[in-house]
Amino acid sequence: MRIRHIKPSDTGGFTLVELMVVLAIVAILMGLAVPAARMFVQGDQERGARELYTLLRAARVYAATYRINTAVAYEVRSDVLDTFYGAQAVQVLRGAMMVYELPTERQAYAGFYVPVPGWGDFRPFPTGYCVLLQGAPEGFDAPPGSAPGGTVININQPDKPMKFVDPASLGLIPVKVLNDSVEIEGTANQHLWQIPPGRDQYTYYPAHSFDQTGKLIPPTGDTSKERYRIFFAPMPDRPQPERLTSLGDANPEDPLVLKAWIEGTLPNAFTMVGVPIEIYRSTGRVEMGKL
Repeated sequence: MRIRHIKPSDTGGFTLVELMVVLAIVAILMGLAVPAARMFVQGDQERGARELYTLLRAARVYAATYRINTAVAYEVRSDVLDTFYGAQAVQVLRGAMMVYELPTERQAYAGFYVPVPGWGDFRPFPTGYCVLLQGAPEGFDAPPGSAPGGTVININQPDKPMKFVDPASLGLIPVKVLNDSVEIEGTANQHLWQIPPGRDQYTYYPAHSFDQTGKLIPPTGDTSKERYRIFFAPMPDRPQPERLTSLGDANPEDPLVLKAWIEGTLPNAFTMVGVPIEIYRSTGRVEMGKL
C-alpha cells in the first residue's frame, strides 16, 4: 500500500501570501472605484450646470437678436428638507425654460411672458441637483446663505435662524408667464414665490431676464450691483457628505462641527460641492465656474 503525501497547495485553500495578494487587489480596485463613482456623479452635476449655462446664454442671444425681453424662468420647489439646518424646509430651483415678453402691441397681453418656440417646457435639472436659493458662496469654504441679503427667521422654529438671501440679490425678478388660451382681466401684485389665485390665467415665476440689448434686467431697477452669482449644487436633502468635501479631519455628519461651520467659527473645514454660474448685469455675459 503506497501512502501519498498531500502538499498544502493541494488542499484547495489559500496560503497567507495568496490571501494578502487578494486583499491588496481588492483594495486597489476599491480605490479606483470610489473616484470613478464620484466622477460619475460629478458628470451629472456638470451636465446640469452646463445646460443651465447654455440656456442663459441662449436667452441673452435671443433677446438681442429679436429685440425683445427674454428670460429664463425657473420652477420652484418649496418642500425640500435641508440637511444643513435640522431638516427644515427650504426653496430651490428645480427646472427652467426660456420665455419672452409680449410687446405693447399685444395690448391686454403686453408685459406677459410666453414660452419661446422649441423651449416652451420646463426642463428639469438632473435628479438630485438644483439651484440653491440660499445664496451662492463666494468661497467654497463658506456655508450657503453667506451672500449679502439678510437672515430669515423660521416661523415654526424661531430659535433657529436660517440664512437666506433676498431673491433680488441673485438677480431674480418675477415674470408672469401666460398659460394656454386665457383671458387676461388684470394684473395682481403677487409675491415672487406665490402661485397667484388666477392660475388658469398666468403664473409668476422667478427669472433672469435680458433686455433688448442683451443686458440683464436688474431687480427693482437697481444698477449698483454688477455681478450676480447662483450656485448649481446637490439638492439640500442629499446626505451631508454628498454636499461637502472635508478639507481636514472635520466630519460633516457631526452636528457640532456642522453648526460651527455654519456659524463661521470653523473656517476652512469643508469645501461645498457645486458649480457657480455668474451673470454680469451691464453686459449680460454669463460665465460658469469650475468644479
